[in-house]
This record gives sequence, structure tokens and C-alpha cells, in this order.
Amino acid sequence: MANTMTKIASYTAPSNVTQIQFTSIPQTYKDLMINTSARTDYAANSWNDLTMYFNGVNSGVSFNVGYLVNGSATGGYSSSWAGWTTNANAATNEFGSNNIYISNYTSSNYKSWIIDTAPEPGSTAGTAGYILGFAAGLWSNTSAISSFVISTTTSSNIVAGSEITLYGI
Repeated sequence: MANTMTKIASYTAPSNVTQIQFTSIPQTYKDLMINTSARTDYAANSWNDLTMYFNGVNSGVSFNVGYLVNGSATGGYSSSWAGWTTNANAATNEFGSNNIYISNYTSSNYKSWIIDTAPEPGSTAGTAGYILGFAAGLWSNTSAISSFVISTTTSSNIVAGSEITLYGI
């Protein structure tokens, strides 16, 4: 049986926002895919972290995260991390890309997902270089996912033109 991706919803920020939320996610698919093309107005680093939570619950999340910086494995996270975005130090039209695949989002089991992320640091990023990240996460909750929020881990904004698209699979 072939899996198909069906676009459920899409949002493009018309102005700077602190978070992007999707509610009333249909319970008719097996898996979800969240694609982001985003940047923030955070100026202290060459990329910025995104965070996500489901159904208004920001607890019971465990992560195993590894990433590459300039071709070398390094670091990790243990929070509700949802990838990196480009920030204010990058060129105006550079946006970070994230793909989040959530398996069995309607099941009564814990929900697992994988993330691939690639911020676009550009030529004005200083010494940060290019990074590529992969992560695996587990939401330790048995409720079906019916909503989610993505925001930054800093007090920065997700800037105008950033896009998030939700697909059912």
C-alpha cells in the first residue's frame, strides 16, 4: 500500500510572531509531517533553536539529538527541541529548513518522531559554518496529538515570511 502526503494546513507568517500553532488536527491519518522554512530575529548566534509541544502539554518529552557542525559530530539536546532556524545574522532571504515526521500520532502509545534540520547561516554567519542535524524524540503521553505549537527557545520572534506546512500521511 502506497503512503501519500495530504496537505492539512499551511501558515505563512504575515508579520513577526512569537509562535505558530495548529489546532484541530484531523485524526484520520496514521502519521504527520511538519515542514518548516523559518528564520528568527535573534541576533546573538548564527542559528536559533525551535521548540514544539503537543496538545498544550510541554512535559513528558525525551530527546536523543545529535548534529554535525562543519562535518564533525558534536553536542546534543534534552528538551522539546524542534530543529534550528536561520536568524538575523544571515542574509535577508535565507531561511532554515526542518522536517519533523511524527509516527502513529493518533495511537494510545507514546509518540515518537524524527527531525532533520538545516539552518542556512549564509556568508554573514561568522565562524558558525554550516550545520546539519538529525534527532529522535519521544512524547511520553498516550493522548492522540490534536494540536501543536512551534516557537523559539529564546524571546525572539519567528519573522514574516516564515512558513510551516502540516501533512497527513
